[in-house]
Amino acid sequence: MPIPPAPRAVTEPPRRLFVAVPLDAPTRHAIERHLARLDPLPGRLVPPANWHVTLRFLGDVDARGEAALGRALDAAAWPAAFGMTFGRLGAFPTAARARVLWLGVDEGAAALARLAILADRAAASADLGSDGRFAAHLTLSRLRPGTPGDVRRLVDAAPAARIATTVSEVVLYESELGGGPARYAVRHRVVLATAERPG
Repeated sequence: MPIPPAPRAVTEPPRRLFVAVPLDAPTRHAIERHLARLDPLPGRLVPPANWHVTLRFLGDVDARGEAALGRALDAAAWPAAFGMTFGRLGAFPTAARARVLWLGVDEGAAALARLAILADRAAASADLGSDGRFAAHLTLSRLRPGTPGDVRRLVDAAPAARIATTVSEVVLYESELGGGPARYAVRHRVVLATAERPG
């Protein structure tokens, strides 16, 4: 009697991952109120529920890489929670030929850059490569290539948001694409220690 073949090992497909700072509901609502006072934003808007500050985009990562990254994130020397204030509108690559419209960060930008360095080091230690590029911003909309991308008037006229919030955690997200806006699922979370107040 022939021996049946051994069952194939089931392997999970890779996940599209990124490390980011999430925004709480009061901060999202405050930004929505600020944007409602401006001219309508052009392009494909990012839903407020998806707003976050990306620290490190990773792309497709298999289960082994994700597990290694989770361990590296846990082992990183994260700073205590800190304040962050959103400021003015801006655009990549320039306001004259925008492809991405964003809200910049004033207070807390240097501390966010430190988080991005730690996230990048964690990715490198998990054999997921090193990037090193970071600009503190919140993506609001994306403009398709070939469409008018001059947002100078909007950027110049918009007042600073001056919306303050607290960065209290770093999250590893999975991004699921297809069928409308991206859907984000939390895969790992690192809670930052509460900053000690001077006595």
